[in-house]
Amino acid sequence: RRTNTLFSKHLPPKLVCVVCCSMSALQLQMYRQFLSSKVARQAVNGGKQSMVLESINSLRKLVNHPSLVYDNGKASKGFEEAVHLLPEETVS
Repeated sequence: RRTNTLFSKHLPPKLVCVVCCSMSALQLQMYRQFLSSKVARQAVNGGKQSMVLESINSLRKLVNHPSLVYDNGKASKGFEEAVHLLPEETVS
């Protein structure tokens, strides 16, 4: 198995670049919709660890691109009520 120590001799040092930007209007609407969802309330009020991690993953999808919360014909948990905010071609 190849390890990082083997590759680190031949690769340049890793650079991490963090870019901060504001959410779009659509992302902000969907975020607020998520916060008012039953899933978000359950996660905040002592939900199962798997539920909390799933919520974090869904929010990560939202900040990367709103259409990512709608995958394989259904919305991520907590975003079921926000699907109507997405453009028609995203949901089709």
